[in-house]
Amino acid sequence: HEETLGILSAADGLLLTSHTEAYPTVVFEALVVGCSVFTRPVGILTDIEHPRLQVTSLKKFPERICNTTYSNTLQLDEVTLNEYSMERFADKILWTIEEGLR
Repeated sequence: HEETLGILSAADGLLLTSHTEAYPTVVFEALVVGCSVFTRPVGILTDIEHPRLQVTSLKKFPERICNTTYSNTLQLDEVTLNEYSMERFADKILWTIEEGLR
């Protein structure tokens, strides 16, 4: 996992070409380390607005990649880390289940 985070932090961009995803943690890991992400509209990603997240069709990937300004500062994005951490995601799921049982 540490090696993966190192690779993501050194990369300018991450391409997620999956047809289905529920909660793609690699996307959030990439955003936290300052990497731009290009993804198809899958899972929760269609509901997220983030300056380094590009949700588009595969056909438009080349255009989006070429028109993106890359500015990886090599610093952790603490706001994104707190917003999309697995702990926060798990807490939200548990809260939703508890609310449904009431």
